Amino acid sequence: MNKIERLRLINQIAITLQQGFSTGQINLFLAGFGISNTGEQIVPSKRVHVENKLSNESESLILKIAKELDIPLDIKVDQIHEKISLKENIVLALESSDFSIIDLILDEYNTQKHNHYDFDTTKEYILFKINELSLDELYSITNYLNKRKETHDNPALWGDCKLRVFISHLSKDKKKGKSTC
Repeated sequence: MNKIERLRLINQIAITLQQGFSTGQINLFLAGFGISNTGEQIVPSKRVHVENKLSNESESLILKIAKELDIPLDIKVDQIHEKISLKENIVLALESSDFSIIDLILDEYNTQKHNHYDFDTTKEYILFKINELSLDELYSITNYLNKRKETHDNPALWGDCKLRVFISHLSKDKKKGKSTC
């Protein structure tokens, strides 16, 4: 969902809650989704109150709230295809990696936590972890993985040498350890 669609959906949620509930009921409803209940009973505008509470929440949480309120979602088909494509790219980039590397990378993006032993394949595990991510989060992971691939495939420190050997040395002996390919 793009930023305008997000704004419109938050606004629609706020209007729906404003029309049907008191401030206390709104707070209790949102607390059911893990949004902190700060205890206000009277606010200048219930709509603005809801919009403020939802402004920093994840796309997946906003979509869950909208679904609970039976608010029709207008997510474009192109965005769905775009998400599928990004997920495929992420799976392809990580599928041959160790689970520790997969977790190291994906956990930085607040993906779902679960034990990889519960999945039959690495692909299923990766798809589970990235399933709830927004389009922006998927793009962020894809950009990182592309940069990571460029660094792994052609690190500048190796130069044009075909043989790559790492040696440990003191910094004062750095010149002795340099390649002369």
